[in-house]
Amino acid sequence: MKLGWNLQTGLSRHLSAWKKWDYPSPGDFTFGFALEGYPQLVMWKGSYLFYRGGPWNGFGFRNGFGFSGAPE
Repeated sequence: MKLGWNLQTGLSRHLSAWKKWDYPSPGDFTFGFALEGYPQLVMWKGSYLFYRGGPWNGFGFRNGFGFSGAPE
């Protein structure tokens, strides 16, 4: 499993939830990177930004991986 992007080819790899555990159709949630500004881990529920993990600073993500329950 890979997450990330290739700036040369435009390939973006992200995770998508399944609709149900036994029905592998894409669900509501998507987890991946947003490249606007500084790269950051984000989770979308449809087109709504549900969670933002903070920008990548070269060593880690500013906010870590803890879910706060509300986007910043």
